[in-house]
Amino acid sequence: MVLGAVYAGQGDVTVEYGEGEFGGGADLTIHVDIPRVQLTGDPGGFTHATIEDFGAPDWRPGAPNLPRRILRIAIPEGASVRLLDVRVRGDRLFADRVPAPVPTPVVDVGARVERVNPTAGPDRDVDPVTGRRVTRSERLIADPRLYRAAEPARVVRIGDYGTLRRQRYVELVVTPVRYDPDRRGLISAD
Repeated sequence: MVLGAVYAGQGDVTVEYGEGEFGGGADLTIHVDIPRVQLTGDPGGFTHATIEDFGAPDWRPGAPNLPRRILRIAIPEGASVRLLDVRVRGDRLFADRVPAPVPTPVVDVGARVERVNPTAGPDRDVDPVTGRRVTRSERLIADPRLYRAAEPARVVRIGDYGTLRRQRYVELVVTPVRYDPDRRGLISAD
């Protein structure tokens, strides 16, 4: 199976695929409405890029936190998929904008806590084994290794394969905002 996706800026993703080596394929057009990107700054100097109805941030703490949408496309059993062509209608550069990283979970273990009322329910901030106060938070710590290359490299890419209720699928990952370290800015597909 061959899967070709054409990302057409603020509009369509066209997916074409053929079954088997000798033809007999099908075409599929998926319309993805992509609202304009919203950029907000924070006191740490990072830029937060958001797009309405786009979420699914990267799972790697410290990686650029850019909005993306994952589409699951049903495929026949035994099919293999490859991306043929991706074209972007245009790009808009937001210079001197470094994206905020995916938050890094931080756990601080403090001093031992003496329970004043032993008949009260459990204290969620106290570790039941050690009796120490535990504070969970997140910090924005950019991992320099993950900010060196353009992230992500493509607007549309093939994600994971899976099965849902006995139907095989492939993920089509749409990330209209990318970070370019050479230009030190965010690039938004227009």
